[in-house]
Parts: sequence; C-alpha cells; structure tokens
Amino acid sequence: KLPVVSQAGGNLTLTFTCLNAASRGNTTPQIQHSANIGQGDPWTSVSVPETTSTVDGVNFSVTPNGTSNQIVATIPIGEAQSGKIFARLRAVVTNP
Repeated sequence: KLPVVSQAGGNLTLTFTCLNAASRGNTTPQIQHSANIGQGDPWTSVSVPETTSTVDGVNFSVTPNGTSNQIVATIPIGEAQSGKIFARLRAVVTNP
C-alpha cells in the first residue's frame, strides 16, 4: 500500500505499514527526503527502525501488529529548504 502523506506545523508525515524485521528477510525499508527531489540537495536515506525512536532527525512512531509494523514517520520542517520537502519510501535488498 502507498503511504498516507500529511502535513502538520510544517512537518511532513508519512504513515504506512511494512513487514517487521523477522518477516521481511533481507530487505530494509528506508525513508528518503530532499528539499528539491535530489537536484542540488541529494536524497537523505534513513532506515526505518523496529521501535519508536528518532533516526537521523526523522521521528518514527512504530506500532507492532503481528508480522507487520504500523509506521508514522515525521520529517521536521528544519529539513526543508525554501519551505519545501519531498519524501519517498525505498526498500533496500542486501545479499545474505
């Protein structure tokens, strides 16, 4: 499913569900963000954690639900340049 995107107080929030670490094999979900879609401001990659925490400035709320996790990721307005912030989900597959 695609993430649900919202904004509050200038912060960008993505809400989505992904398999938990025990269920997804050798895939790591990431959030990437940039102020201008990678043009002049390269995409910053942040791995989605298994527990509620802040990783590289992105706030994650993680709610376990069986073999999946409900994720709410909030990218602070401070990451935006000229009031713009773009984000996307990415899955990285590593060889065993």
